[in-house]
Amino acid sequence: MNKQANVKNTAKIECRVLGCLTSGYLKVIIGCDRGMLDGGIVRDIPVHLIPFSLRMPNSKFHLVTKYPNSSEWLRIEEIL
Repeated sequence: MNKQANVKNTAKIECRVLGCLTSGYLKVIIGCDRGMLDGGIVRDIPVHLIPFSLRMPNSKFHLVTKYPNSSEWLRIEEIL
């Protein structure tokens, strides 16, 4: 599969780290600044899946997923 086809079939979802409230997990808002009242979905994500530089509270990153099946994560990208 070429690189362009791979880019076409992905979606970037903006996420924000709330903090580390449970050992080994980060509480993250997935889809922040979207939806009703800028809500998003709060999820606990294993710490080892998020790069060290993005683990601080209020860090933002893109969760890159397959599109339209957004339940499969491909990677995490820093927002520059």
